[in-house]
Amino acid sequence: MEARGGATFDVTTRFLNEDPWERIRLLKAKMPKTKFQMLLVGQNLWDMAGIISPHDAFDLISGLKQALAMPVRLHTHYTSGMASMACLKAIEAGADGIDTCAAPFALRSSHPAIEPFVVTLSDTPVMTRILILRK
Repeated sequence: MEARGGATFDVTTRFLNEDPWERIRLLKAKMPKTKFQMLLVGQNLWDMAGIISPHDAFDLISGLKQALAMPVRLHTHYTSGMASMACLKAIEAGADGIDTCAAPFALRSSHPAIEPFVVTLSDTPVMTRILILRK
């Protein structure tokens, strides 16, 4: 379950007048076996405009993987049309994950579609854990 910083903390403190940590504690009590994660966003590491180039994605992920002992994933949007290529280069650089969505909801201001990645990465060392049923 993702309990990321942005809306989770902003909405509860500014609009609901709640303790954001209390909401997470309540959710964890109801889902004790579910892993929780939080997306830590640094300045300009989240590509909301979708302008990261494939080569920049490769260099960024490579550098972060060398410097950090934690999972690194790429979050980008399809606005410029480069997101699929940037995500593929991020995977080649060792990214632990990329953000995608199902094809009907993908592209434009959304994320890259997951289906091309599943097909592209099948029969490679990169495991998507998504089974492709072929007739």
